[in-house]
Amino acid sequence: MSRFVRQCLSCGRYDDTRTWASRDEAVKQGVMERDWACPACAGPEFDLVEAPGSDDDPRGPEGHDEASERIAEMVGSPTWQRPV
Repeated sequence: MSRFVRQCLSCGRYDDTRTWASRDEAVKQGVMERDWACPACAGPEFDLVEAPGSDDDPRGPEGHDEASERIAEMVGSPTWQRPV
């Protein structure tokens, strides 16, 4: 089953706080007319895209693990330090 989510055009992150069964459903609900800010970078522009892992991801319908992505970003960051 496909799910559609917002994808930030500034940073590329997916916002799955709200999902839709189809692009048409989202448009009918007025998603494109509402203001939105990316939870990661506050960018205002987005595209409606099929959520990663909607159909084929073995981790289930959520597809990606946002917490794991954030940890991976922090570990790769030059300012992150491993806790002692």
